[in-house]
Amino acid sequence: MRAASEYDRRSVSSRTKRVAVTTAFAVYSLSVTASTAEANFGIDESRILFHVDEGWTASFSYLCVNGDCRPPNRTNGFFERDVSGLVSVGQTVTIEFKVEDGGGQCLTGPVSITIGAAGAHVPSSCASTNPDPDPNPDPDPDPDPNPDPNPDPGPTPGGSSEDGAGLITQQGSTVTTRFAERFRDRHESDLNHDRYITEYAEGSAYEIVLIDRPHELEVQLRSPDTALSMVNFTQDHIVNPGFADPPQYTGGGFMSKGNLTGPADDNAGNLVNNFFFRVTAANGRPWSTVRTHRETVTLEFTPRRPLNGNFPQYYSSIIRYRAGQGGITFERDDVRYFSGGPTTNFAHGSPGFEFSQAFLGIDQPTLDRFTLGRELFRASFLGDPLPGNGGSATGADPAAAEDACIDCHFQLGKAAPPGRDTEERQGFTGNGNDLRVAPQLIGLGLLEAVDQATIDDLASQSGGKVGEGRFGWKATEPTIEAQVRKAFANDMGVSSPSSTFVGRIVDYIRGLGVPIRRHPEAQQAQQPNVALRVPDAHTITDADILAGETAFQDAGCDNCHVPSMQTGNDHPFPQFRNITIRPFTDLLLWDMGPSLCSGSGEGNATACEWRTAPLWGTRLQERVTGHATFLHNGRATTRDQAIRAHGGSAAVSRDAYVNFSASKRTDLIRYLESL
Repeated sequence: MRAASEYDRRSVSSRTKRVAVTTAFAVYSLSVTASTAEANFGIDESRILFHVDEGWTASFSYLCVNGDCRPPNRTNGFFERDVSGLVSVGQTVTIEFKVEDGGGQCLTGPVSITIGAAGAHVPSSCASTNPDPDPNPDPDPDPDPNPDPNPDPGPTPGGSSEDGAGLITQQGSTVTTRFAERFRDRHESDLNHDRYITEYAEGSAYEIVLIDRPHELEVQLRSPDTALSMVNFTQDHIVNPGFADPPQYTGGGFMSKGNLTGPADDNAGNLVNNFFFRVTAANGRPWSTVRTHRETVTLEFTPRRPLNGNFPQYYSSIIRYRAGQGGITFERDDVRYFSGGPTTNFAHGSPGFEFSQAFLGIDQPTLDRFTLGRELFRASFLGDPLPGNGGSATGADPAAAEDACIDCHFQLGKAAPPGRDTEERQGFTGNGNDLRVAPQLIGLGLLEAVDQATIDDLASQSGGKVGEGRFGWKATEPTIEAQVRKAFANDMGVSSPSSTFVGRIVDYIRGLGVPIRRHPEAQQAQQPNVALRVPDAHTITDADILAGETAFQDAGCDNCHVPSMQTGNDHPFPQFRNITIRPFTDLLLWDMGPSLCSGSGEGNATACEWRTAPLWGTRLQERVTGHATFLHNGRATTRDQAIRAHGGSAAVSRDAYVNFSASKRTDLIRYLESL
């Protein structure tokens, strides 16, 4: 820190003249000529990069040199940053200042200066001491005579890639990844990660496009339904054992407002739907090096949007991007982690909300419908208002057992049978032999994407029975929509639900992502607000988990709980097409023995036949719902009890398990706890 008197000498003979925009990204050049003006922006004789502080709100601010943007210190009426290790006398550099103010932003744009012995200074377009604008500004530039040979590839493509989430396309050397995020009011590691703000139930999603070229990553953010005042963007995010609020970072800045065809309009009061940013270096190295080594780069977006006359700050997930390859990634690369293939979500630090997150790589229109469907899923159809969807949820029979979907599917996890837990966490139909608890809902869209031919082929190989459908405990319903309509009619007494509402609930359920697998001890250590995105000390390739996987196979459990299968090519969600998923089910009917028989058959399933239950996500059952419940009637409270209850076609596997040594049984249970 320097005494205030030193700042008094910050005056230099200078005059600014804006010249033509040199690229589509609105880079301006300012030359220094003879005239006296107060120095409010520049680099002084001590190589301190500074900008005058005019009292901005400044939750975020940056001083940049040659594209390296860092948060500055704020003292004695100036923002300042020591750049002595980055610049020298006689060098021409580009400097830039970015500051938040009243929900908006002010950006000087890149300014070129040549450093003398006394430094170099220019008036700033973000300072009130600016000279009057040039009355004869230069005209807009002619079109770029050398356009980018790798332009934006255009509309969202119709397929996905197994090497990462999102909709990934490649055109020459350019790799483009598209995915969506939603506005939320807290960090993803907070307990209220699933909290949605009523006022933005509609227009809740924005799209992120990452255009990865050999020497730069072009980042675009598009909010088609809601104009934004600013977007703070950071890369080189510090991922440490504790959680910091605000987040810690070493690089970034405000995204420029406007389209790539520019020039940008970064006026603080300007509300726009499109933003962009160029990343030319990350992880302390040029982008070309980062890309060559396929490094992971951490990105974070913090948008502000108008809401009730204010500009509240919102947080999105922290994104880990794989340079040069495309897609959103995780610390681990073993495919067994990714139960939902490239759509697997990384819900961390959000106990109770792991089943409530959208799949990774969801697109903006689908995420918007997902949010609207979420509102409907939680609404009472006895008249709850629907701010996002409009109107009210009506039509439920007051005499019906339930009037909202969430009444049975607490936190989207498996419900408890009667008397097992609080009324809020119980969800069941029938009694006695016909008792059935509401199942967990994650991954149903991926199961819907499996071709019928795949299921038929599994049946021919194993001897299992193909049901009339693939959803429900007895595989009676062919689609998620059929299952939703059945629940409306049978459970809630809604005889004529709105087709629009049904469609949005279907898109919500389809869009629920499958959480990543984790070692049980790693999961136990993952508490809220701690260890955001840090690598696990224990992995699913540890010896105990691999031994349990072998035991699972030795018992023949994988004959029915098939570990992996391919999806088909015709699902409405392109992200679900032609990918490998790991649900641990064959979607077939099997005789489970007399102790698990129901009172009667259903569809083409007999009283004792049940569809193989998917095992993905079961490690989180108790964490999400507060209770451990297994089997269709919830009678088992441990995995050991559930296995021992298997009979009929599963009796051989049950007996093998019972005859294992105690340590081998422990390994198998440990393996199940990692799914």
